[in-house]
Amino acid sequence: MMFTSCNSTEQEVQEVQETPKPVVQAPAPKPKAKTTEDLAYERATKDLQGTSVSRDTYEADRKIILEKIAELNTVMKNRDFKSWTNYIEPNSINYWAQKKNLTAASKKLPVKGLQL
Repeated sequence: MMFTSCNSTEQEVQEVQETPKPVVQAPAPKPKAKTTEDLAYERATKDLQGTSVSRDTYEADRKIILEKIAELNTVMKNRDFKSWTNYIEPNSINYWAQKKNLTAASKKLPVKGLQL
């Protein structure tokens, strides 16, 4: 098969101009909202001067402290004096066992007449 064309035939070439599409920029990502834990960590570590505490250390220490608070809360709710004394230094127990120290503290209380 053979194709031939005539040289005298002019082909019309049309240039198609593309209209530029507007550039759509993706919105800048919004900063991630801070969680309650993030804010607590920042509050606890913001005033450390020349010292830093890693997030892992902070979380581990916080867990220990909250467990201790829960233990003490149970002791106080149960009015368990014997268990309470396990958390107090012996020197403090000796100091507060003396009547003169309790009397002096009673005088400084805002409610007058209350005896310790």
